[in-house]
Amino acid sequence: MEIWQYLTLIGVVFFGGLGGLFFGSSRKHFLPFALSFTGAYILGITAMSLLPTLYIDAAPKIGIWLLVGFLLQVSFEYLSKGVEHGHIHTHNHDHNMVYVYQVLIGLSLHAFLEGLPIAGVHIHEQAHHDNLFWAIILHKAPAAFALSILLVTNGLSQIKVITILILFALMSPLGAWFGSLYQADPAVMRIFLAILIGAFFHISTLILFENDNDAGTHHQFSLLKMGTILLGFFLAYMVT
Repeated sequence: MEIWQYLTLIGVVFFGGLGGLFFGSSRKHFLPFALSFTGAYILGITAMSLLPTLYIDAAPKIGIWLLVGFLLQVSFEYLSKGVEHGHIHTHNHDHNMVYVYQVLIGLSLHAFLEGLPIAGVHIHEQAHHDNLFWAIILHKAPAAFALSILLVTNGLSQIKVITILILFALMSPLGAWFGSLYQADPAVMRIFLAILIGAFFHISTLILFENDNDAGTHHQFSLLKMGTILLGFFLAYMVT
């Protein structure tokens, strides 16, 4: 993986995090639609690019690792409490730091997992590698946005917020570096990709179809949201 890609993985977290610091009060107006767009794009890229690539010359049981990734993401969200898809909660002072560290651990594990298959260019064409990279980038921006809002609403200072964002920003590059240690083994890189695809399926479908409690739109599926989802699908189709 190129140096600029490592820097982009780090920079997008700061871009999203700073957006949360300065525009967090307006999140109900655009965060649900940003999440819907990125969720649709990730699902589209997964279905049209990553999944077909995974099954080219794959081992017969590769689908087991896809299910492992799905279950891993479920477990990560028990820690993150769904911050990566817009759930932001405030806890009382006695428990807020425990909650914050729990969320950070869940998000960091997911970010590390995202980085693992990026280095495995040899298991698929360069175009598929680029699709995976940009899907991760689009996903990380609203996740960092929501994380910074959560940190501020739970009473953390800007210095602590920035420190936590730095830790979060380093996790995907760390995962990419760790994955690069195994890039000479196509079977291992396929397992990493299968695990991430399973996680992507869980995240994207949850973003698209769960209730948006933070926006107060219980059981509503507006035409604007549908249009945003179709736009995400269309962009995924165009790049694949």
